[in-house]
Amino acid sequence: VVEIEGGGELTYTMSQVESDYLAEEICQKMTISSLRNDPNYRQKFLKALKIYRKRILEIFDESQIIIHAFELNYEYAGIDGKTHAYDNPSKADITMTNYFAVQLQSDLINMFPKAAVIDSRRWHWIGDERMPTGNIPHHFQSERYRFFLSELAKIIAQRQKHQK
Repeated sequence: VVEIEGGGELTYTMSQVESDYLAEEICQKMTISSLRNDPNYRQKFLKALKIYRKRILEIFDESQIIIHAFELNYEYAGIDGKTHAYDNPSKADITMTNYFAVQLQSDLINMFPKAAVIDSRRWHWIGDERMPTGNIPHHFQSERYRFFLSELAKIIAQRQKHQK
């Protein structure tokens, strides 16, 4: 989260935060708040999550919500056909990010106990160097996305069946 002087907040990825884009567009003091540098981040997240819950439940019934729990992967399939470990970010950085992600996803799941959860943390797909959107730890092999869509379709079909 990027906290802007005066109380504003933006959610951004760390790569976006580390670029100069925000600094060029916003002419106010900014502070980066994350689980890595802010001991109060989780409390801030929970506070924002309560606001989000209130607002989303004005639109959707909680039983219509589907949460996707996931982790970053450590390896990718190279163009050479071999499996490679990511070196940027490091294995330690990925492990720490996954640790934090599990905490926040747990908070999200607990906040919406009637929501369905697609938990892909134990799926065995890795990254793919040929991904058009980039070979980074939160992008996976194409088969994983097809499998995810089939899991999503099962939940939606099951819910439609129960509504009849």
